[in-house]
Amino acid sequence: MKLSNPLVLKPSQARFLTVSSRFLTGLKQFGKQLIQLISGTHEVQIWQVSDRAGNVYWRVYDPVTKDSTSFGSSSEVRIWLEQRYYR
Repeated sequence: MKLSNPLVLKPSQARFLTVSSRFLTGLKQFGKQLIQLISGTHEVQIWQVSDRAGNVYWRVYDPVTKDSTSFGSSSEVRIWLEQRYYR
């Protein structure tokens, strides 16, 4: 049985995959917002994001106030949600 060589990408191919990945992520977010607009929901939206350096953080969007913010941890998101609930 012959083992195949590992897949090696050229830098231009790797950049293309990164751009494609970012495009698909943006398209998903657009789809979520479109569904929200059509359905008229007022639920807070929370999603996890990673930047180019691989740092992970949380994005939160409140459709009622149209506020959007970022948090470094899920604990910070929970605190924000509790404060929002008790306003």
